[in-house]
Amino acid sequence: MGHFTLDNASNNNTAMQNLTQLLLDEREFTFDPDECRIRCFPHIMHICVHHTIDKYTDADFTNVAAQWFNALQQPINKTAYLRAVQRDPIELGRECVHALRASG
Repeated sequence: MGHFTLDNASNNNTAMQNLTQLLLDEREFTFDPDECRIRCFPHIMHICVHHTIDKYTDADFTNVAAQWFNALQQPINKTAYLRAVQRDPIELGRECVHALRASG
């Protein structure tokens, strides 16, 4: 059995205790709910990343120079770049994972 990432809500404590008892009763499998639960920090990081992505993808770039350059002073297509960042990168990642899994 793997690990579960859950926030610190009390109902998650109850769920983990119930899972522990269920696994023991029905499968004779010993499960440590404290050892197999990853608490809060990943949940907080997930929320922070979502807020950052939301703010960035909603940013107004209309007053930024029309011509952009990368670190090597090569021009960047501003329109293509903005289209890329305005997509939901997390959902795009999920779509890629689903496509890879579906393809075998």
